[in-house]
Amino acid sequence: MRRGKKMIVLLGLLCVLLGGYVWLGGQEQEDGVSEQEGVFPLWQEDADVASLSWTQDGETFTFIKGENVWQRQGDADFPVNQTALANLADTIAGLSATTELTDVSQPADYGLDEPAFSVSAADADGQTVTFDMGDATPFEDGYYVRVTGRDAVYVIEESLADAFDKSLAQLATMEEMPAVSQATRLTVGDTLDVTYDEEMDAWRDTATGEALDGDAVKSLVSVATDLAWSELITTDATDEELAEWKLDDAQAVAVTLYSGDVAERTVLLGDKNAETDRYARLPDSRMVYTFYADDADDLLEASIDTLWQKQPVTMTAEELGEAAFTWEGGQAVLTAADSESTTAQSVMEQLGAIEGTARVALEEPGETVLTVQLTDGEGAAQTLSFHAYDVDSYLLPITDAHGMLVPAQDVDKLIRMLKQLG
Repeated sequence: MRRGKKMIVLLGLLCVLLGGYVWLGGQEQEDGVSEQEGVFPLWQEDADVASLSWTQDGETFTFIKGENVWQRQGDADFPVNQTALANLADTIAGLSATTELTDVSQPADYGLDEPAFSVSAADADGQTVTFDMGDATPFEDGYYVRVTGRDAVYVIEESLADAFDKSLAQLATMEEMPAVSQATRLTVGDTLDVTYDEEMDAWRDTATGEALDGDAVKSLVSVATDLAWSELITTDATDEELAEWKLDDAQAVAVTLYSGDVAERTVLLGDKNAETDRYARLPDSRMVYTFYADDADDLLEASIDTLWQKQPVTMTAEELGEAAFTWEGGQAVLTAADSESTTAQSVMEQLGAIEGTARVALEEPGETVLTVQLTDGEGAAQTLSFHAYDVDSYLLPITDAHGMLVPAQDVDKLIRMLKQLG
């Protein structure tokens, strides 16, 4: 009995499905639409696309090709990305359908009464064809398209709306970043100005001549040299946009690289956006880009207080020409001839191990604890003068305005070693 009931239910479902099939078939028959599969080119063969026009997000884009170069209509100075436009033109020139539907009496059934997207293209003779894209097919394997001058409705595999979903910035060519041959000076706004001292092979504060951490400055110069646009935001920023992004002349921070006395590149840095990229532009340009924020932040956060040279002595025993030491009640001299001795090497190692712990404003120095006069093998001289400061630190002046604090115990150890020289 149960088996009989199940059979009746199944037969009932089959009847419903068959009835639906017959109804759908009747509808298709009533509509009179014929469907044919194949390859149906939608652009005229052997004709180049000479203009393109479409509307995206309420903005109309029109580009015209003349003398093999694409230009934006009404804006001859717009820096058109020729590759991007050529790709869009190829999309139209190579457009073909996989299905042709004829005798369509209700375009609205295919979303073509109010097309989701339209693009018009013209050939060199001015013959224009408009492609209206409607709904996706029921199985989402394509999109319905209507073409000017044809009665049929077609199915294409790829969405024209997606292919032409480009912002104006994406259709523009980014400005070329000015090249830098060999940077010998870097400035960042009013906060940093450093110059390479070729004679001493050292980077210095341009204003004071203070020696800086060479590796740190080189790294910073490398960051500035390697800056590259991440994304083009707009080709023609308004005054309001520049102000909002802190890229107007009053707010932007100028990063400039020099080679000798020539400023080879200046980039203006502005605020961060929501994605923590930083806005940037070139001087006298309204094209605005973004940099990865980390790259720009290294430059904006740098200062002499972060780049100061913490090791006052970088000369090794092998480079030593002469080292003269003077302290209360004694003095000693080491020459190049002594550089191979264990004692001389130990003294130079201890001197080289002294490292600054803080950079401070220079006040009236206290009592002199130790003076060191260094001369390398080529005659270049450096004088170090350590002064009493507090119980833990001695003060070593490095400019007329600043000094560094060094551990008193390290200098005292050096003096004890010097006393052993006899």
